[in-house]
Amino acid sequence: LARAIYQNKQIYLLDDILSALDAHVASHIVRHCIFGLLREKTRIIVTQHPMVLNQANQILHVENGKVSQSDITSAASMMSDFEDDGEDLAGMHLNAEYEPQCTKGDDTKSLDSVMAEETREFGHLDRKVLGAYWSATGRSLGFWVVFSVLLMQVSRNLTDAWLAYWVGASSGGVPPPQPNDTLLELTNNDTIQNLWSIGSFRSILSMAQDFLSALVKGVDHDSELAEELQQEALLPEVNNKTLTMYYLGVYSALAVGNSLITLVRAFLFAFAGIRAAKYVHDKLLKSVLYTNFQFFDVAPLGRILNRFSSDVYTIDDSLPFIANILLAQFFGLLGALSISLYAMPWLGLLVIPLCPIYLSLQNQYRFASRDIKRLASNALSPLYAHFTETLQGMGTIRAMRGEARFRRDFSFKLEESIKAQLSASAAQQWLGLRLQLLGAVLVGGAGLLAAITSAHLTSPEMVGLTISYALSITGLLSGLLNAVSETEQEFVAVERVQQYCELEKEPNADGSADPPFGWPYQGVVQFENVFLRYREHLACALKGFTLHITSCERVGVVGRTGAGKSSVLASMLRVAPLDQGSVTIDNVNIATLPLDVLRSRVAVVSQDAFLFNGTIRENLDPRGLHLDSEIWEAITCCLASPLVQALGGLNAKLDPSGSNLSAGQKQLLCLTRALLKKSKIVLIDEGTANLDYESESAIQMVLKNAFRGRTVILIAHRLNGLQNTDRIVVMRDGEISEQGTPRELAANEESAFHSMLLEQQNTAFGQQ
Repeated sequence: LARAIYQNKQIYLLDDILSALDAHVASHIVRHCIFGLLREKTRIIVTQHPMVLNQANQILHVENGKVSQSDITSAASMMSDFEDDGEDLAGMHLNAEYEPQCTKGDDTKSLDSVMAEETREFGHLDRKVLGAYWSATGRSLGFWVVFSVLLMQVSRNLTDAWLAYWVGASSGGVPPPQPNDTLLELTNNDTIQNLWSIGSFRSILSMAQDFLSALVKGVDHDSELAEELQQEALLPEVNNKTLTMYYLGVYSALAVGNSLITLVRAFLFAFAGIRAAKYVHDKLLKSVLYTNFQFFDVAPLGRILNRFSSDVYTIDDSLPFIANILLAQFFGLLGALSISLYAMPWLGLLVIPLCPIYLSLQNQYRFASRDIKRLASNALSPLYAHFTETLQGMGTIRAMRGEARFRRDFSFKLEESIKAQLSASAAQQWLGLRLQLLGAVLVGGAGLLAAITSAHLTSPEMVGLTISYALSITGLLSGLLNAVSETEQEFVAVERVQQYCELEKEPNADGSADPPFGWPYQGVVQFENVFLRYREHLACALKGFTLHITSCERVGVVGRTGAGKSSVLASMLRVAPLDQGSVTIDNVNIATLPLDVLRSRVAVVSQDAFLFNGTIRENLDPRGLHLDSEIWEAITCCLASPLVQALGGLNAKLDPSGSNLSAGQKQLLCLTRALLKKSKIVLIDEGTANLDYESESAIQMVLKNAFRGRTVILIAHRLNGLQNTDRIVVMRDGEISEQGTPRELAANEESAFHSMLLEQQNTAFGQQ
């Protein structure tokens, strides 16, 4: 309302802004705002407030979607509908005049932000984050996943080694190196001259074949040796085919085995990833659902949605994908190094100096990329929050002409998010350039060593295998470094979800004892010296509150706005822990009960009517415990039968949050749901605030008749709805100011309730 007035427009549309206010506050707004600051403006007001109607220039009476009366002079006649309410109030022996007094407000104080700032971790990932994900996959399943990756790599290396052995056997092989050979002896002139002609694996094999041919020709030129070599070259064709089939069979068996192991490994990895994602999501959902209510007061919706959307998606999709790459790259590198160093031990002279350089690059990139990922994740929360708030307040934004400002704010938040993503891409390019340079050094060095040592240290086939693995080592090192960094980045999502998985739960949510069978069976409620505060730095909402409510008693709780009326219901539902005191229902201390049991045994009708996205039947009977006849009986008792029939019956679909219904219609359905619950205790917090006076009177009869035999605690601003209560409790600053029957308090001219009745009576008759 203040925001709308600050716009200083010529036309104001006010939709039922007074229904949830007590008479004192409502009268103040009517006098000083609607007919004060806005007196020179055109005001179109949807209301049932008599004082507004009495001073309106014109009244439009809408019925069944049509204007039934439209006349300036009809205002007086239409006020007769509300005079009965004033007469009812006057019947409570009101004789004194009441002049509301305005109290001087306190100076405005600077308070902390209502919303808590989103926390962000720094430095290394905590080990408990890694342990949490490992536990989520299942420790035994995680072991089998790692073991399957190891088997896959071993089978692949065996396949490559067998292929190299096959090639060597087909080409005749080379003599093994002698123990007394040295690197200086191997670097003869012929090798150095042929070094520059080596360009590929084929050239290495060709050089090895030339060397063998020269060796054979130079050993002996006599005829006997020539004939022997010729006979060896002319082996029977059938033996060659048999040998080829043997090598091919072993190679095929190894390849098939590798494929099967790869398939099993893929299945295990997918299963482990799905299992971990489901476990983490369920744990997150349970933690958020069971945390204390104060969390939702300080955490924006966008921040919570960010955890359930972006972070859970990362755990479900991106993290298993990159973890799979990490394991594959690690074992691939391990296998390549093992084969290469076995075939060419001198390669270690090149690999060992490069390791510190790779580790240094990895540390620099990891630290930067991890914090950039945290910044990017945090930057998404305000983006989600702004988008959600924009959708929810689209009508208000358009009415206030705030489209440009909201577009500007959205662009700013989007730019902050993109900055973090661009920084992540820049860091990846920085790393990629340096890894490519180191890779070129490694490949060049491996080729040089292969050329130097191939003639004397190793068979040609192993030289070729070593070179091929040396070429892959560069990619494997780069891939491993990227995979380690990206995996650590993706684990930031686990870290953020883990923060919400460790939210403070509601105290004693599981309880220490179950209630007796059929509890509550009488509905006796006792408050003993209750002190309640919602947060530690806030003042107590209830201060030494003591009240005894007998079985089937109807108790009305009234007071100014902020007097602590709703806190009485909050203490019964354990919305916030008690600083002191106790609440018992039928001699059972509710602090010892499980929260789900306590709240399931009490029927609640809140001021903000809430409906699910589903059918009317699903909203009235979520658990499907009642017959259609019982549901229709409750609907009829709550005067909702015309509404349900107009919507299409019990199977009619409601829009999300009941957006296709008015506030009063939603409250009727919520009252019906409470009636169907058949609870011994019914709590109603402004359950009729959004109803017109005729419907409210009918609902009061429903509360009197349909809820007969139940303990009813009713919080109301409209005092005329409390005539059917057995007792009225007047609250002030979290304490009981006075209590008694409605007529006793109304007859006492010094009572606060009497003053409130006078003020509402004056309002009902439109007096200023």
